[in-house]
Amino acid sequence: MKLSSIIFFKIFFLLSYFSYSQGIPIGQWRNHLPKNKVIAVAEAENLIYAATPYSIFYFDKTDNSIQQLTKVNGLSDVGISAIHYSKAYKTLVVTYTNANIDLIKTSGIVNLPDIKNKSIPGNKKINNVTSLGKYAYLSCGFGIVVADLVKNEIKDTYIIGDNGSRIDIFDIAINDTIIYTATELGIYKAKTTNTYLSDFHNWIKDSTIRGINSKFTHIAFFKDKIIACKERGTSSCKDTLFAYNGTNWTSFDTTSIRNFSVNGDQLIISHYGFFSIYNELLQLQQANQLFVDANQIILDKNNYYWVADDYSGLLKIENNFSEVAYLIPNGPTTNNVFTLTPTPTGIWLAPGGIDYGSWGNAYFVGTIHQFKDEKWNNYASLDSIGDILDIAVDPTDNSKVYAATWSVGIVEFTNNKVTNVFNEFNSSLNPFYLQGSRYLRIGGAKFDESGNLWATNSGVIKGLSVKYKSGLWESFDVQSIIKNGNYNDVSTLLIDKNNYKWMLARENQLAVFNKTQNIIQKAWININKGNDLASNYIHCFAEDLNGEIWVGTDKGIKVIYSPENVFSTNSNEESSITAQTILVEFEGHVQHLLEFESVTAIAVDGANRKWLGTQKAGVFLLSSDGTQQLAHFTEENSPLFSNSIVTIAINPDNGEVFFGTSMGVISYRGTATSGKDTFQDVYAYPNPVRPEYNGVIAIKGLVRDANVKITDIAGNLIYNTIANGGQAIWNGKNYSGERAHSGVYLVFCTNEDGAETMVTKILFIN
Repeated sequence: MKLSSIIFFKIFFLLSYFSYSQGIPIGQWRNHLPKNKVIAVAEAENLIYAATPYSIFYFDKTDNSIQQLTKVNGLSDVGISAIHYSKAYKTLVVTYTNANIDLIKTSGIVNLPDIKNKSIPGNKKINNVTSLGKYAYLSCGFGIVVADLVKNEIKDTYIIGDNGSRIDIFDIAINDTIIYTATELGIYKAKTTNTYLSDFHNWIKDSTIRGINSKFTHIAFFKDKIIACKERGTSSCKDTLFAYNGTNWTSFDTTSIRNFSVNGDQLIISHYGFFSIYNELLQLQQANQLFVDANQIILDKNNYYWVADDYSGLLKIENNFSEVAYLIPNGPTTNNVFTLTPTPTGIWLAPGGIDYGSWGNAYFVGTIHQFKDEKWNNYASLDSIGDILDIAVDPTDNSKVYAATWSVGIVEFTNNKVTNVFNEFNSSLNPFYLQGSRYLRIGGAKFDESGNLWATNSGVIKGLSVKYKSGLWESFDVQSIIKNGNYNDVSTLLIDKNNYKWMLARENQLAVFNKTQNIIQKAWININKGNDLASNYIHCFAEDLNGEIWVGTDKGIKVIYSPENVFSTNSNEESSITAQTILVEFEGHVQHLLEFESVTAIAVDGANRKWLGTQKAGVFLLSSDGTQQLAHFTEENSPLFSNSIVTIAINPDNGEVFFGTSMGVISYRGTATSGKDTFQDVYAYPNPVRPEYNGVIAIKGLVRDANVKITDIAGNLIYNTIANGGQAIWNGKNYSGERAHSGVYLVFCTNEDGAETMVTKILFIN
């Protein structure tokens, strides 16, 4: 009988722990990181810790619950490289690729940023961790770092290479007598009792092993032996496993090794696609064909195997390998993000990419992801489709979703299944050919107000196509307004309130197109005309609630205040309108808004405020006219994963702002929502306000920018504000800064001209 026929799979999605049924409070953050790629696993009493490159989750064996640790709720960083648990000192050591260190203890999380902050030439990555007594030994890209788990400090650093040179240390094995290191240049060893291990003279390269100067990636004590793994050479497809018995090194070849761990009488080796188990005599006991891609495997005290799988999360294997439980917390399956698109069916994530150096492919796997009803839905990888750049949902039929790809055209999904791929054979889209290769690149796709699907088609003369609601296709020649030589490259698409189609052309060009009946209008905009701040690149653009077009460039922000006049052109189809910079005062000097930043993402919230993402400086929240900075989030002062922002999207109903960063997606609950045309279902939340609640109270369902007055039951005014779009915020205090007393409070809401009014109530319980 085949093994696969007797395996029973228990799938645990654990949505109860990760589907935030109530959302998050205003002013709070939450992560949207992938959990399927687990790189390391560690046991700590009744907890099993699983590390992904971006966060940690842990399984509690007493109640089968799962919790997360991320930068949002305690970790100091992202980019995890290794974890290790010290049973003696009940400390989980978490290390990062940038050399940051967290110590997770029962009393809290302690950060040790010393190595991260220190200027060290070359590679600072921490590859692995082991411990002996109260010290943790970190295998680093330059040497060994010793951390004191009691004093919570860095104790020492060992630079052990020949003549005191820095070498990459991949693993350490240590006991009370001797310490071995697996390095890029062989195996080094020293006596643990030597008090001068920081002196490289006290380290000896092992010259008895075959391949003395080879790269060794793993090393460990196993019973009375030392086990070491030498990475395969260019002429071999196998790694070499060595065993040292105190006298001689012996070797045997095995398939490529990801990792190995010692668990009592077992040596467990993680391979690509399976794992094997050896006894203390190095006799093979089990070669398990479970089709796992294990980065690490451990055996717990209950004889369950816990697998850190590269694709399937944390695996629990029990009952002689007959039962496998997949523990995969909810999240997207990738941290790649190109666009985030808000739609009535949720936030859609397109994880593709463009190599902007050549405007070629980034070759990211073709997947799409939907955040709906407080959880992520992930659609299977499409093997022949890559670099999905944009998502459009049919406004007349939400079951139909269209994915713009930089590879094969437009992919149509119906009820989450691929139902069509539009290309040159069944649409007006066209490929181009370069050195014999075919490319059909769609940079953007959007529906207009009539339900017609428009798409930019890069690299061809007819660079704009439309799929009419009837199903017919038509393409248009826009070469004359795509001013980038012979490239005809075009990507991002925006359809504004005038139904004009705005296109981002290669480098520094905005092109605009309109078709009304049989009349076609075309124009291009020189964004450097009419202002004294020349920019070299346009990264993004967006329309605000007043119809103005905000443009993000390598020199900050420019604004087109009269887009309705865009087709007032000269004989060269150049528009007469100009893009203006915004002047702001900074430290007593007047300067152009964000002139020293590359603005890479723009989103407009319900109060017409601008959320601006930058290449290196995080996120800025500006007033509606851009003259006031209301907030500035960076990876240093907030849970933001990275200061490099790729895209921003806002849920208009609850004000949650999604940031697509170079390290993944994170969101923040803002204060602004979309305003209503009339007062609808006006209510306050939370209500009642209980004694333990210290957050803000939101009054929702308002018309845009409504005036809100709050009085006590006797009619005394205690607070007055203007709504942020469709939502007003009250901190629960009166004008004297005192918390409101117990009782009922009346909320009077009026629109700007006072023609519409609404009253609701809030109950305070102190």
